[in-house]
Parts: sequence; C-alpha cells; structure tokens
Amino acid sequence: MRHDSTLLTLVLNSAEGVLQIVLGHTFLDETFSVVNAASICAASRGAEALTPALQKMLRACAIPAGGIKRIACVRGPGGFTGIRLGTATALGLARACGATLAGLDYLPLLAENALAACPKAHCEQAQKIAWAILHARRNEVVLQGFAKNLAPITPTLACALKDAAQLMQKHGVPLAVFGSGLLRNAQELADLFPEAASSFLLEDITCLAPESLLKAAAKASYGLSPIEPAYVRACDAEQNLPEIAKTMGQNPDDAVSRFAALTHNRTP
Repeated sequence: MRHDSTLLTLVLNSAEGVLQIVLGHTFLDETFSVVNAASICAASRGAEALTPALQKMLRACAIPAGGIKRIACVRGPGGFTGIRLGTATALGLARACGATLAGLDYLPLLAENALAACPKAHCEQAQKIAWAILHARRNEVVLQGFAKNLAPITPTLACALKDAAQLMQKHGVPLAVFGSGLLRNAQELADLFPEAASSFLLEDITCLAPESLLKAAAKASYGLSPIEPAYVRACDAEQNLPEIAKTMGQNPDDAVSRFAALTHNRTP
C-alpha cells in the first residue's frame, strides 16, 4: 500500500434500500484503494443497523474511528429517512474524530454503474441518453438524463410519470433507462413511451460498486460544513401537513406557519 499523502476515507450510501459502507484509502492525486466494504439490506431498520455495522468493520480492519480523515456520504436524491440517516451519521462521526466531509450526488453514481452493466452493443450507439429514474411516490419519479460520458444533460427533476415519459420522448430513444423508478413503474413507462422499452435495464443496481463510491470520494471536495441533503422534492409529511394537523385537532394554517419558521429559522 502507498503511504504518501494517504487519507483514510469512509463512504456511506443510504439513499435507497441498501445501506453501503466503504472504507478505503484515497490519495491527493485522486487515486484510491478499497480496504473493506459492506452492504446491508436493512429496509426500515437502517438507524439500528448502520452504526453497529460500521463498528464491526472498523474492528475487523483493526482501525480506530479516529483514524478516519475523510467522510463522504451520498446526499441524495433518494429516500428522506435514508438521506437523513447517512448525513447525520457522517456529521456526528466527523465531529467526533476530526474528519472532513463531502457530499456525493446519487444519480451520477447510479448512471455510472448502469452504463457499466449495459450490453456493449448498446454502449456503442452514438448520441444516446441514459435516464436515471428514482421512485418518489405513486405515479411520481425523480429523474436526470446523462450522456454516455456521464455528463448531465438535464437537471435533476421531480415529476409525474407522464411528464418523465414526455421528457424522454423529447430527447429521442434512450441508450438506457434504469433505477428504482423504472422497477416500480416498468409497465406504465412502457405504455407511455413504448420506444424506450428495449432500453429498460430491469435489474436492481441501487447497490453501487464500492470502487465507484470510493472513486467519487477520492475526487470530492471536503470541508468542515455539514453535508447539504439533496431531497429534490418536499417530503410526504410536509405536503400532507394540513391534513395531519386537522386529525390532531390543530389549525392547519398555524401548523404550516410553525413548520416554515422551524425550517427557515424564523419566528412565527
């Protein structure tokens, strides 16, 4: 192992169903080497599973937590609970061991892993677009388009399925369509945009390659500030707040006002 400018780096990904922990060395020339990696299918038990799994990995590698110099965390988009879990864990650990922090965007990582899984014949086609599509809620998705060199060609958008299909149609038949939003809505998207059906990657690629995560961490910019989550859309509880307040016997307008004050540091 190289010892020049070595930075022990921890990477966390809890954007969707699988919790991922990657421990490795990153170097100032942006190269890297994986030391250990774990994937945990925790579903709703992420908060209970993440810290013990991290402790187990550090013990197995005989590495004290204080040896971690960098912590990178996938900041979204994805599930609200998972994103909060990852970014909060990263912040707490960084404060405890004096590490610096970096946020990683999920959709470019998903695109990189998807294109690596594409049949070679597909990848050789010119001027095609890869669409990363995440499940948001019923009939709604989050999506972003990428060129074959992984350069984004659209911003990250939250929209209805029919609007996603229209956006893909506007850009022509895609090179690949992938992600949890496709897996949950494959037939609906095929009905809305039948030309794309042959480009569907109907496999779960939400568990990213450890090398892909550490590679992104090696290239990230680090600092002391907390990682800013990339939620993209408002959470279900926020959108349903007026109805929730009603069921609790509270004034919906007051509840919305108090929530706005809490999330924007204002006095209601």
